Formats: sequence, structure tokens, C-alpha cells
Amino acid sequence: MEQREGSFFDPKTILAVILVGGVWFAWQTYLTKKYPEYGKTAQVTKAADAAVAETAAAKANTSAGIAAKSTENVELKNTVSTIEKTFHFENEYFSTEISSRGLGFNKLTLKKFKNREKLPVVLGTSELNHLFEMRLNGETINFEVENGLEQGSEKAISGATKIGAMTVKRKLTFGDSYAIKSEVTIVNAPSDFKGFQIIIPELANNSPPGSIFSPATEIQEFVYGSAKNFERLATHGKENIEKNVGFFDVTAVSSHYFVSAIGNESDIVPEVSLTSKLGEKEVVAKASYHPTNMAAEMSFASTLFAGPKDLDTLQMVSTNHADLTPIVNFGFFGMIGKILLKILRFFYNFTIPNWGVAIILLTLLVRGLVLPFNLASFKSMKKMQVIQPQITSLRERYKDDPNTLNTEMMKLMKDQKVNPIGGCLPMLLQMPVFFALYQVLGQSIDLYQAPFFGWIQDLSLKDPFFVLPVLMGVAMWYNQKITPSTMDPTQAKVMQFLPLVFSFMMIALPSGLTLYIFVSTLFGIIQQQIFMKDRKSLTLAKAK
Repeated sequence: MEQREGSFFDPKTILAVILVGGVWFAWQTYLTKKYPEYGKTAQVTKAADAAVAETAAAKANTSAGIAAKSTENVELKNTVSTIEKTFHFENEYFSTEISSRGLGFNKLTLKKFKNREKLPVVLGTSELNHLFEMRLNGETINFEVENGLEQGSEKAISGATKIGAMTVKRKLTFGDSYAIKSEVTIVNAPSDFKGFQIIIPELANNSPPGSIFSPATEIQEFVYGSAKNFERLATHGKENIEKNVGFFDVTAVSSHYFVSAIGNESDIVPEVSLTSKLGEKEVVAKASYHPTNMAAEMSFASTLFAGPKDLDTLQMVSTNHADLTPIVNFGFFGMIGKILLKILRFFYNFTIPNWGVAIILLTLLVRGLVLPFNLASFKSMKKMQVIQPQITSLRERYKDDPNTLNTEMMKLMKDQKVNPIGGCLPMLLQMPVFFALYQVLGQSIDLYQAPFFGWIQDLSLKDPFFVLPVLMGVAMWYNQKITPSTMDPTQAKVMQFLPLVFSFMMIALPSGLTLYIFVSTLFGIIQQQIFMKDRKSLTLAKAK
């Protein structure tokens, strides 16, 4: 019986095309909402850059690592009557100015990293407040520095101030990492003592939001949580943020690859409050300690972190109280993402030190693991081709009765022991890897500014000349062309658009992810050629 092909513009075809487009639009919209700054580079003002450069040039690290100087407190939002003093500190990881004003940091510069403009990465860029500044009852306090010298094998700075009968002390201890230990001691606090705060101010990221065709990679968000329960909130959007979110052990302001965080080490869990106002120059996260049982002397400890969002580094400075590793967001498939990152690092360290090569080797490993399922899928497709004439006959016979058609189709496949989803199994198994790798390539500091070769100098950004997306689309089209299909004509027509749709989807996504799909598709083409060759050999053998 002759099968009717039907017009391309029949209702089923149009509906299928709309559904494919809808899925694409939903995916791009999800990316835009999740990463509102994706694809754009955070804009730093020329004045701020000049100030950072001037400050860095003027630094002179003393033998103790800390040198003091006095400056007038003229540009601070909340002025104090005493003179502010600043103390220069520098180690292997960062350099900064420590202010007597709350013992906060003025523009902490990471020494091992550059931003996309090749300028130093600076945290605590707010012009109004200092990073990790301590406040008392919400008010600025100025410490008299007691000890700013090297103490044994560690470097520390201590300060104290007296308010009435109460004495407030703070000590900062610098270790061999991006972490700083903060100890606050309150002596003879009055009965109405309301507590103190440690703040994380940051220059607001006001770069334009991404779009559907250009999702963003530069984000800024609040991160807060305890144990594995972490929440994230974009620092700006369509409305102001000014609220207390609850009591958490971790408080942070995070960019895409770097973070400033406070990890609580005390029995009293601080209350986290967030502030971000449209049109203003800074965002502020605040950890507020409110003592419940007053004592003559009270001590509070916390771990301050200012550095890269690297899992190993965050794990090293995490404690039982405060686990900082969830700051790195690997999404729903986080466990798979961590495994993939370890495999990528293994390939990078034990082969050619190139992250692009590591991605290719990871791709081959994943395809090798799903190869048995691909073979099962090929056998299932061969069975489907055998019963294809019967399927065509059923579709023609029950074309006006969909329920009966489905019943008869399922009965036929059951009798012939054919699994209708067998051909989809390899793709379903690879989808979690795809989404997990997307998060790893977009979030891991390892891939930040990592070159591959030629025109691809940053695997965490899109291909600047769109070569990989185009090659990927061509490879997907060819693979689809040589793969036997049991679909009806309408479905086959819709599938012809998928390579084009995927190419448009990948245009603005990390080039490392496009490289993964391209290599995976090439593997699929070679695999299909081998399968088809074996099939032809088997057919010839049977003919003889």
C-alpha cells in the first residue's frame, strides 16, 4: 500500500516545529534568568582602575609584612572623629590596605588572577565601605591598633577600642591561603548590647543584562546558607533588595569566578541581611551577631575568604561549622559535575597541559562508556526496520483511530520484543553529562581564560568566530543523514531542523561545551560508519 507523504506545511509539521522552537526559547530564557549578566564583562570605571594601579605602585611591604600610615577620613560615608590609619599587608595570594576603621580591607587585590581586560582582580571595590569591616550596633568604630607586627610564624593585626565600660577587641590572623581568621572579643558589654556586624560591600555590577541570543557569563549574586542548604539571589534586577533572609553560617557576595565570604565559627549563628538598591553604586551583605546570653567576656570567631571559587581551595578552608564549597554552583547534577571536573584535571595534569585536549579526552571517555548502549540501540533500530512495513500498515489502517493505533503498535512491538525507546537510551544517558559539563565549563575557575588553540583563547567564553558551532551543526546533519530512521515523514522533516537549532543554541555558550558536542558527534559518525559496514558485510554473507 502506498504511504502518503503529506505536505510539509500540514498541521502536524507546523506544530512540531513550534514545539522545537518553544523548547529552544525556554532553554535560552532559563539561561538568561539564571545568569542575568551572561556574555557581558563587568565594567570597572577608569577612575577605579587608576586608583588600584596607583595604590599597587605605592605599596612597600615591610619585613613584617605590614606598614602603617595615617590618612584623613574624608571620603567615607559614615565619618568618625578620630584619624583613620591604614596598614599595608601583602602575601603570596593578595595585597590590601587594612583600615583601623573596623579593621576592614580597602580594595583587596588578588595577585594570581587577571580579569578579562587583563587588569588585576580586586575584591571589596566599594568606595563607601571596607571589605569585612566590623560595626558595632550598626555604627562605624575606629580601632586603636595594638599589634601590627609579625607574630612567630604567622602574621596578625589586632585592634581595640573602649566605649564606656565596654572593651571591643578584634584580631585578624593571616594564614597560607586566601582565608583570614577573625576573632572578636567583647568585654563588659551593657545589658542592652545589640551585637555587632561584619559586612561585605562590593561595587554593583551594572553591566547590561544578557539576551536570548547572548546569555551572560559575568554575574553578581548574594550566596548564603548552612550545611548543604544554600540560596542564591541576584544582586540587582527589576526591584530593590533590602531584607533579612534568616540565620546562616555562610554569607557571601559572589561574582562568576571570585567570591568574598564570611564563614561563621561560633555557636551563635549570625543573621544575614542583604541590600541592593537600583541606581546605587554598591551592594552589601551583612552577618549580624546577636548574643543571647550575656557574659562578662564573649568571643566570636569567623573565617573570612576572599579569592577564587575553586573547590579544592574552598574545601581546604571549610570547617564543620561553615562549609564554603557549595558557593561553587554546579547545579542539579552537581555530583556528576564534580566527578567530571576531577577527570578533566586528571587528563590536564597527566597529558598535554591543555584544557581543550582534556575536554576531547573526556568526550572520548564518555562515548566509550555509553558504547554498549549505542550497540544495543543499533540492534533495536534494526528490529524496528524489520517490522517497519507492519507499522506502516497499522498507521494506514487506523489513521482515524489514534487510540486503537497506539494499542496495536504496542502489541506488535511486544510480540516482536522491540523496545521503542531503545534508540533514545544513549542520548538520555548523555544528557546529565551534558548539563553537568555545561555547569563545570561555566563555573570552574580552571577553565577561566583557558586557551585551546588558534582563535579559541578562552574555553569559558563563546567561539568568537562561531567556527565550532557551524562545524558542530554540519557534523550533526551528516550524522543524522547516515543514521537509519524509522520515523514517519513528518517527524523526519522536523528532525532536519535540529542541527540548525542546536547551532543557534550553542553560538553564545562556552566554546568548551561546543567542543565537547562536536567531538562527540564526530565519534558518533565514525561509530555509525562501522555499524553500517558490519551490517552490509552481514547482508552479503547471508546472500552468498
